[in-house]
Amino acid sequence: MRYQQEPAFVLHARRWRETSLLVEVLSAEHGRIGLLARGVQGPKRHALRAALQPLQSIRFDAKQTGELAQLASAEAVDVAPQLQGDAALAAFYVNELCLRLAPRQAPQPELHAVYAVVRERLRHAEPLAWTMRRFERDLLDAIGVGPDYSTCSEGGPVDPAARYRLDAEQGPCRM
Repeated sequence: MRYQQEPAFVLHARRWRETSLLVEVLSAEHGRIGLLARGVQGPKRHALRAALQPLQSIRFDAKQTGELAQLASAEAVDVAPQLQGDAALAAFYVNELCLRLAPRQAPQPELHAVYAVVRERLRHAEPLAWTMRRFERDLLDAIGVGPDYSTCSEGGPVDPAARYRLDAEQGPCRM
């Protein structure tokens, strides 16, 4: 399979051998993809190496031959968020959740959209706790395991004026 100008977000990159990187990206059309970027550690490949940093939005070309696709080219679409402190830790947490929960080679357009939203919220320094809780909720919905918030544990519809606690097994329980 060939990927041509495939939009994706870089989730993780780590060194492999002397001059290569193993890169995990999140694509809308193909889900999580493992890429092997050969020869990117040399001085002439600085632009490509810079495009393969976590949180970076890229377009890439690659050829899938086995479990990992061979990266042919990649270019940054925009500037990755420059995060510090708790926001940087939150971004790494977001990437780790996507790495662990998104299956490889399964289309994930909803998760790709959710990732784009949380990336922008982190860039604009929106309240961190609320940003993260929304992302976790939307992530579970995007991968198909989110709870149903429309009905309460008694079976009736959720009353917007009432207070509820969320039980992991029963769902929303009226307080």
